Amino acid sequence: MFKAIEALSKRFDSLGTNMERKLDLVNVNVMNMSERTTALEMKDNQDSMFKAIEALSKRFDSLGTNMESCPLLKNPKNGFSHSHKNCTGEFISFSCNRSYWLNGPSERLCLNNGSWTGVQPTCEFGKSFTR
Repeated sequence: MFKAIEALSKRFDSLGTNMERKLDLVNVNVMNMSERTTALEMKDNQDSMFKAIEALSKRFDSLGTNMESCPLLKNPKNGFSHSHKNCTGEFISFSCNRSYWLNGPSERLCLNNGSWTGVQPTCEFGKSFTR
């Protein structure tokens, strides 16, 4: 019984932090963090428990397939990014190596339509300047 719940909990964990926002839609409360037991206010009989797990699993599958993601962004040449997530609502920020300045946005957001805001920044050699 707990193995099935634990396996389902691990599936949720594998989706990363963006899934936490999606979990609010499912109204799942993690009651015992040490055991990672997901409670659904179910009766003690096995039939109710398995029906609840099946319903939660179906809800999980529907959320997983509806999540949009953006294409992975490359680091700018002579620079790097500060995020490895590409899910809707996630930000990625950029910076440059020493002696280089960032030309373009320092941050981009993954939109619901699967695209990033702004354009890919570049790192230019020389002193930084304010435009």
